[in-house]
Amino acid sequence: MASTAAGKQRIPEVAKVKNEAPAEVQITTEQLLREAKERELELLPPPPKQKITVKEELNDSKLRKKGDPKSAQW
Repeated sequence: MASTAAGKQRIPEVAKVKNEAPAEVQITTEQLLREAKERELELLPPPPKQKITVKEELNDSKLRKKGDPKSAQW
């Protein structure tokens, strides 16, 4: 909320709706969320492909996927 110089809070004005007629095509929140998720997935680039040739690289890769090795040990 916005405040005035005297420290009192004032209520912001409500935006006036210009067109109160219903839309020709109705859409549900489920459709909105589904389409948003689809667009999000389209924008994500695929993960880079990595070729592991040495056993040390394989061990390093496993450690990275597993997380912090110190916290993984009980």
